[in-house]
Amino acid sequence: MIRETFGKYKIIKWLGSGVFGDVYLALDTLINKQFAIKIARGKGKGKELLLREAQFLASLDHPNIVRFYSADIIEDKVVLAMEYVEGVSLREKIENEAPLSLEETLYYAREILLGLQYAHSRGILHRDIKPENILITPENKVKITDFGLARIIQQSIQSISTAGTPLYMAPEAWRGQITKESDLYSVAAIIYEMLSGRPPFVDDTLEGLRNQVMRGKLSRIHLVGFEVNQFLKKALNKDPLKRYRTAGEMLKEIENILRAKEIPFKPIKISRVSSLLD
Repeated sequence: MIRETFGKYKIIKWLGSGVFGDVYLALDTLINKQFAIKIARGKGKGKELLLREAQFLASLDHPNIVRFYSADIIEDKVVLAMEYVEGVSLREKIENEAPLSLEETLYYAREILLGLQYAHSRGILHRDIKPENILITPENKVKITDFGLARIIQQSIQSISTAGTPLYMAPEAWRGQITKESDLYSVAAIIYEMLSGRPPFVDDTLEGLRNQVMRGKLSRIHLVGFEVNQFLKKALNKDPLKRYRTAGEMLKEIENILRAKEIPFKPIKISRVSSLLD
Protein backbone atom coordinates (compact mmCIF):
# COMPACT_ATOMS: atom_id res chain seq x y z
CA MET A 1 0.00 0.00 0.00
CA ILE A 2 1.11 3.54 -0.74
CA ARG A 3 1.29 6.08 2.07
CA GLU A 4 -1.52 8.59 2.71
CA THR A 5 0.13 11.45 0.78
CA PHE A 6 1.97 10.83 -2.48
CA GLY A 7 3.25 13.95 -4.22
CA LYS A 8 0.30 16.25 -4.88
CA TYR A 9 -2.16 13.41 -4.27
CA LYS A 10 -3.96 12.56 -1.04
CA ILE A 11 -4.76 8.85 -1.15
CA ILE A 12 -8.37 8.13 -0.20
CA LYS A 13 -8.58 4.37 -0.76
CA TRP A 14 -7.20 1.46 -2.75
CA LEU A 15 -9.40 0.52 -5.72
CA GLY A 16 -7.63 -2.46 -7.25
CA SER A 17 -4.69 -3.61 -9.31
CA GLY A 18 -3.97 -3.48 -13.02
CA VAL A 19 -1.40 -5.41 -15.01
CA PHE A 20 1.68 -3.70 -13.56
CA GLY A 21 0.23 -1.01 -11.32
CA ASP A 22 -2.03 -0.39 -8.33
CA VAL A 23 -5.05 1.90 -8.60
CA TYR A 24 -6.20 4.31 -5.90
CA LEU A 25 -8.91 6.90 -5.46
CA ALA A 26 -6.98 10.08 -4.75
CA LEU A 27 -7.51 13.79 -4.38
CA ASP A 28 -5.34 16.14 -6.43
CA THR A 29 -4.76 18.73 -3.73
CA LEU A 30 -3.68 21.41 -6.23
CA ILE A 31 -7.05 21.52 -8.00
CA ASN A 32 -9.26 19.80 -5.38
CA LYS A 33 -10.46 17.10 -7.79
CA GLN A 34 -10.68 13.35 -7.33
CA PHE A 35 -9.09 10.93 -9.79
CA ALA A 36 -8.38 7.26 -10.09
CA ILE A 37 -4.59 7.17 -10.11
CA LYS A 38 -2.52 4.22 -11.24
CA ILE A 39 0.95 3.94 -9.75
CA ALA A 40 3.56 1.66 -11.33
CA ARG A 41 4.91 -1.17 -9.24
CA GLY A 42 8.70 -1.17 -9.40
CA LYS A 43 10.92 0.72 -11.83
CA GLY A 44 11.29 -1.72 -14.71
CA LYS A 45 8.50 -3.35 -16.71
CA GLY A 46 5.72 -1.68 -14.74
CA LYS A 47 7.09 1.80 -15.38
CA GLU A 48 7.51 1.08 -19.08
CA LEU A 49 3.99 -0.32 -19.45
CA LEU A 50 2.33 2.57 -17.63
CA LEU A 51 4.12 5.09 -19.83
CA ARG A 52 2.90 3.20 -22.88
CA GLU A 53 -0.63 3.02 -21.45
CA ALA A 54 -0.54 6.81 -20.97
CA GLN A 55 0.44 7.30 -24.60
CA PHE A 56 -2.43 5.12 -25.80
CA LEU A 57 -5.01 6.69 -23.49
CA ALA A 58 -3.94 10.21 -24.46
CA SER A 59 -4.97 9.43 -28.05
CA LEU A 60 -8.43 8.14 -27.07
CA ASP A 61 -11.50 10.26 -26.40
CA HIS A 62 -14.73 8.24 -26.31
CA PRO A 63 -17.64 8.01 -23.84
CA ASN A 64 -17.15 4.23 -23.49
CA ILE A 65 -13.45 4.50 -22.59
CA VAL A 66 -12.20 5.77 -19.23
CA ARG A 67 -10.92 9.31 -19.73
CA PHE A 68 -7.21 9.99 -19.27
CA TYR A 69 -6.07 13.27 -17.68
CA SER A 70 -2.35 13.30 -17.02
CA ALA A 71 0.88 11.39 -16.46
CA ASP A 72 3.48 12.36 -13.86
CA ILE A 73 6.72 11.04 -12.44
CA ILE A 74 6.55 11.15 -8.64
CA GLU A 75 9.47 9.77 -6.64
CA ASP A 76 10.63 7.97 -9.78
CA LYS A 77 7.27 6.23 -10.17
CA VAL A 78 4.94 6.74 -13.14
CA VAL A 79 1.52 7.97 -12.02
CA LEU A 80 -1.48 8.13 -14.35
CA ALA A 81 -4.51 10.24 -13.43
CA MET A 82 -7.75 8.96 -14.92
CA GLU A 83 -11.46 9.48 -14.62
CA TYR A 84 -12.82 7.96 -11.41
CA VAL A 85 -15.78 5.77 -12.32
CA GLU A 86 -18.20 5.12 -9.48
CA GLY A 87 -20.28 1.99 -9.72
CA VAL A 88 -19.33 -1.66 -10.22
CA SER A 89 -17.31 -3.78 -12.59
CA LEU A 90 -19.04 -6.15 -14.98
CA ARG A 91 -17.33 -8.94 -13.02
CA GLU A 92 -19.26 -7.94 -9.90
CA LYS A 93 -22.51 -7.73 -11.85
CA ILE A 94 -22.02 -11.19 -13.37
CA GLU A 95 -21.15 -12.73 -10.01
CA ASN A 96 -24.20 -11.20 -8.32
CA GLU A 97 -26.82 -11.35 -11.08
CA ALA A 98 -25.91 -13.82 -13.85
CA PRO A 99 -27.45 -15.06 -15.98
CA LEU A 100 -28.41 -11.60 -17.21
CA SER A 101 -31.37 -11.00 -19.47
CA LEU A 102 -30.78 -10.91 -23.21
CA GLU A 103 -31.79 -7.25 -23.31
CA GLU A 104 -29.32 -6.25 -20.61
CA THR A 105 -26.55 -8.43 -22.04
CA LEU A 106 -26.82 -6.98 -25.52
CA TYR A 107 -26.97 -3.44 -24.13
CA TYR A 108 -23.63 -3.93 -22.39
CA ALA A 109 -22.20 -5.70 -25.43
CA ARG A 110 -23.10 -2.78 -27.68
CA GLU A 111 -21.48 -0.29 -25.32
CA ILE A 112 -18.27 -2.33 -25.12
CA LEU A 113 -18.16 -2.74 -28.89
CA LEU A 114 -18.62 0.98 -29.49
CA GLY A 115 -15.60 1.71 -27.32
CA LEU A 116 -13.55 -1.00 -29.03
CA GLN A 117 -14.62 0.14 -32.48
CA TYR A 118 -13.26 3.58 -31.68
CA ALA A 119 -9.99 2.23 -30.24
CA HIS A 120 -9.50 0.00 -33.28
CA SER A 121 -10.15 2.96 -35.57
CA ARG A 122 -7.26 4.70 -33.80
CA GLY A 123 -5.05 1.68 -34.47
CA ILE A 124 -5.10 0.40 -30.87
CA LEU A 125 -5.86 -3.11 -29.60
CA HIS A 126 -6.84 -3.56 -25.95
CA ARG A 127 -5.65 -7.20 -25.66
CA ASP A 128 -7.19 -7.82 -22.22
CA ILE A 129 -10.94 -7.37 -22.55
CA LYS A 130 -12.56 -9.12 -19.57
CA PRO A 131 -15.37 -8.36 -17.08
CA GLU A 132 -12.93 -6.87 -14.57
CA ASN A 133 -11.93 -4.22 -17.13
CA ILE A 134 -15.50 -3.15 -17.88
CA LEU A 135 -16.92 -0.57 -15.46
CA ILE A 136 -20.61 0.26 -15.10
CA THR A 137 -21.63 3.65 -13.72
CA PRO A 138 -24.70 4.29 -11.52
CA GLU A 139 -26.32 5.67 -14.70
CA ASN A 140 -25.66 2.28 -16.37
CA LYS A 141 -23.02 3.67 -18.73
CA VAL A 142 -20.15 1.39 -19.72
CA LYS A 143 -16.46 2.34 -19.56
CA ILE A 144 -13.55 0.22 -20.79
CA THR A 145 -10.46 0.53 -18.60
CA ASP A 146 -6.91 -0.85 -18.19
CA PHE A 147 -5.04 -0.47 -21.47
CA GLY A 148 -1.88 -1.77 -19.81
CA LEU A 149 -1.47 -4.57 -22.37
CA ALA A 150 -2.54 -2.49 -25.36
CA ARG A 151 -0.54 -2.43 -28.59
CA ILE A 152 -0.77 -0.70 -31.91
CA ILE A 153 -2.30 -3.07 -34.44
CA GLN A 154 0.78 -3.52 -36.63
CA GLN A 155 2.86 -4.60 -33.62
CA SER A 156 0.28 -7.01 -32.23
CA ILE A 157 -0.08 -9.08 -35.37
CA GLN A 158 3.50 -10.28 -34.89
CA SER A 159 3.45 -10.46 -31.09
CA ILE A 160 5.92 -13.00 -29.76
CA SER A 161 4.31 -13.59 -26.37
CA THR A 162 0.83 -14.29 -25.09
CA ALA A 163 -1.17 -11.48 -23.54
CA GLY A 164 -4.55 -11.35 -21.88
CA THR A 165 -6.60 -13.35 -19.41
CA PRO A 166 -6.88 -17.06 -20.31
CA LEU A 167 -10.67 -17.44 -19.93
CA TYR A 168 -11.22 -14.70 -22.53
CA MET A 169 -8.28 -15.29 -24.88
CA ALA A 170 -8.84 -16.26 -28.52
CA PRO A 171 -7.02 -19.33 -29.90
CA GLU A 172 -4.56 -17.15 -31.82
CA ALA A 173 -3.85 -15.16 -28.64
CA TRP A 174 -2.63 -18.36 -26.99
CA ARG A 175 -0.13 -18.57 -29.86
CA GLY A 176 0.92 -14.94 -29.40
CA GLN A 177 -0.72 -13.73 -32.63
CA ILE A 178 -3.22 -11.04 -31.68
CA THR A 179 -5.38 -8.98 -34.01
CA LYS A 180 -8.55 -6.94 -33.66
CA GLU A 181 -10.52 -10.18 -34.09
CA SER A 182 -8.92 -11.33 -30.82
CA ASP A 183 -10.45 -8.37 -28.98
CA LEU A 184 -13.83 -9.18 -30.53
CA TYR A 185 -13.51 -12.83 -29.46
CA SER A 186 -13.04 -11.61 -25.88
CA VAL A 187 -16.24 -9.56 -26.11
CA ALA A 188 -18.10 -12.63 -27.38
CA ALA A 189 -16.74 -14.66 -24.45
CA ILE A 190 -18.10 -12.03 -22.07
CA ILE A 191 -21.50 -12.10 -23.82
CA TYR A 192 -21.57 -15.88 -23.41
CA GLU A 193 -20.76 -15.54 -19.71
CA MET A 194 -23.40 -12.86 -19.12
CA LEU A 195 -26.06 -15.10 -20.67
CA SER A 196 -24.99 -18.42 -19.15
CA GLY A 197 -23.24 -17.50 -15.91
CA ARG A 198 -19.98 -19.16 -17.01
CA PRO A 199 -17.23 -18.50 -19.58
CA PRO A 200 -17.51 -20.43 -22.87
CA PHE A 201 -14.59 -22.70 -21.98
CA VAL A 202 -13.47 -23.75 -18.49
CA ASP A 203 -11.08 -26.33 -17.13
CA ASP A 204 -9.21 -27.09 -13.92
CA THR A 205 -5.82 -26.62 -15.58
CA LEU A 206 -4.35 -24.01 -17.88
CA GLU A 207 -3.34 -26.66 -20.40
CA GLY A 208 -6.82 -28.15 -20.34
CA LEU A 209 -8.36 -24.73 -20.91
CA ARG A 210 -6.01 -24.09 -23.82
CA ASN A 211 -6.99 -27.39 -25.42
CA GLN A 212 -10.70 -26.59 -25.09
CA VAL A 213 -10.22 -23.15 -26.63
CA MET A 214 -8.22 -24.62 -29.50
CA ARG A 215 -10.91 -27.26 -30.19
CA GLY A 216 -13.61 -24.59 -30.09
CA LYS A 217 -16.46 -26.99 -29.25
CA LEU A 218 -19.03 -24.56 -27.84
CA SER A 219 -21.96 -25.64 -25.67
CA ARG A 220 -25.33 -24.21 -26.67
CA ILE A 221 -26.99 -21.80 -24.25
CA HIS A 222 -30.59 -22.84 -23.60
CA LEU A 223 -33.46 -20.34 -23.51
CA VAL A 224 -31.78 -17.64 -25.63
CA GLY A 225 -32.87 -18.93 -29.02
CA PHE A 226 -31.34 -19.96 -32.32
CA GLU A 227 -30.24 -16.48 -33.47
CA VAL A 228 -28.20 -15.80 -30.34
CA ASN A 229 -26.50 -19.20 -30.37
CA GLN A 230 -25.61 -18.79 -34.05
CA PHE A 231 -24.19 -15.35 -33.31
CA LEU A 232 -22.03 -16.78 -30.51
CA LYS A 233 -20.97 -19.75 -32.63
CA LYS A 234 -19.60 -17.39 -35.25
CA ALA A 235 -18.15 -14.85 -32.80
CA LEU A 236 -16.30 -17.61 -30.89
CA ASN A 237 -15.14 -19.60 -33.91
CA LYS A 238 -11.62 -20.95 -33.43
CA ASP A 239 -10.69 -19.57 -36.87
CA PRO A 240 -10.41 -15.74 -36.77
CA LEU A 241 -11.18 -15.56 -40.50
CA LYS A 242 -14.59 -17.12 -39.84
CA ARG A 243 -15.52 -14.66 -37.08
CA TYR A 244 -16.91 -11.15 -37.31
CA ARG A 245 -14.05 -9.10 -38.68
CA THR A 246 -14.94 -5.73 -37.13
CA ALA A 247 -16.81 -4.33 -34.16
CA GLY A 248 -19.19 -2.76 -36.67
CA GLU A 249 -20.14 -6.19 -38.01
CA MET A 250 -20.90 -7.44 -34.51
CA LEU A 251 -22.94 -4.33 -33.72
CA LYS A 252 -24.99 -4.82 -36.87
CA GLU A 253 -25.71 -8.46 -36.03
CA ILE A 254 -26.70 -7.55 -32.47
CA GLU A 255 -29.19 -5.04 -33.85
CA ASN A 256 -30.60 -7.78 -36.10
CA ILE A 257 -31.10 -9.99 -33.04
CA LEU A 258 -32.79 -7.17 -31.11
CA ARG A 259 -35.19 -6.62 -34.00
CA ALA A 260 -35.93 -10.34 -34.28
CA LYS A 261 -36.63 -10.53 -30.53
CA GLU A 262 -38.67 -7.30 -30.69
CA ILE A 263 -36.51 -5.72 -28.00
CA PRO A 264 -36.63 -1.89 -28.16
CA PHE A 265 -33.29 -0.22 -28.82
CA LYS A 266 -31.82 2.97 -30.20
CA PRO A 267 -30.15 2.21 -33.56
CA ILE A 268 -26.45 3.04 -33.77
CA LYS A 269 -24.95 4.67 -36.81
CA ILE A 270 -22.29 2.09 -37.57
CA SER A 271 -18.99 3.80 -38.29
CA ARG A 272 -17.04 2.75 -41.38
CA VAL A 273 -13.66 3.66 -39.87
CA SER A 274 -13.04 0.11 -38.68
CA SER A 275 -12.75 -0.95 -42.32
CA LEU A 276 -9.44 0.93 -42.41
CA LEU A 277 -7.97 -1.85 -40.29
CA ASP A 278 -8.81 -4.70 -42.66
